[in-house]
This record gives sequence, structure tokens and C-alpha cells, in this order.
Amino acid sequence: YGEASTPLAEGRVAAVQAISGTGALRIGANLFAKFAGAGTPFYLPAPSWGNHTPIFGHAGLEVKQYTYYDPNTCGLDFTGMLDDLMAGPEG
Repeated sequence: YGEASTPLAEGRVAAVQAISGTGALRIGANLFAKFAGAGTPFYLPAPSWGNHTPIFGHAGLEVKQYTYYDPNTCGLDFTGMLDDLMAGPEG
């Protein structure tokens, strides 16, 4: 953005500041729930941090998980991730 920015001039730019990662997630979860609607599925990777599921759940979202980690290789389970993501709803 700069002084000649069209989105800025039209008032289409907004910002939010949070004091922590958890606080930022809660703001994001609430924003997503507000515009997508309560009960909307929200996909988190498995495994994820222990506080992520309750943060999105308390915002009213239906938390679901997708595979991404292969504990045998300590790396990406690309096939598992694609299988889970392809099985999810469109949109």
C-alpha cells in the first residue's frame, strides 16, 4: 500500500492487533465464524497445538482435522494430507 493505494483510498483496508498467538487465533476464529456462520467446518492439521481445537470450537466452528504429519519419517505425510483434503467438502 502507498499513498496512491485504491483499497486504502476506498476505505477497504482494516487491521487487527493481538498481544499473543492465542489471542490472534481467537480473533481469527471469531471473524471466520461471523462471516462463515456458526457450525461451519474448520480444518486443523493433526497433530496441532492443544489449544487450537478449543479456540476454534469456542468460536462456534465445527473443528475437523486433516493428516499432515508422518511420525515414522518426522515429515510430511503428503498422500495422507491430500486424501483428507480431497475428502472434505468443496468450497
